[in-house]
Amino acid sequence: LYVHIPFCLKKCRYCSFVSRSDAPLAIDDYASLVAREMEMRVAAANPPPLSPATTLYLGGGTPSLLSPAAVERIIGAAARCYGLGPGAEITLEANP
Repeated sequence: LYVHIPFCLKKCRYCSFVSRSDAPLAIDDYASLVAREMEMRVAAANPPPLSPATTLYLGGGTPSLLSPAAVERIIGAAARCYGLGPGAEITLEANP
């Protein structure tokens, strides 16, 4: 699973991902919306996911801006919706 966290202070020349420099205060709200989207996608999936996810990658250059509670919200939603398996790899990108 890949979760994009798009709150860069400025756009890097090499980046083609969506980024939002105008709304850094919305980061925790974004985590709640990501969790809700996971729930909606799994509810609408036909067929539903058959096996647990083995990786969860929080990327986009700014996941390190998330509060611990927001990270927990995203990981919890991934575990509930996609069944993170035992020993699943969870990565949080940090871009200096």
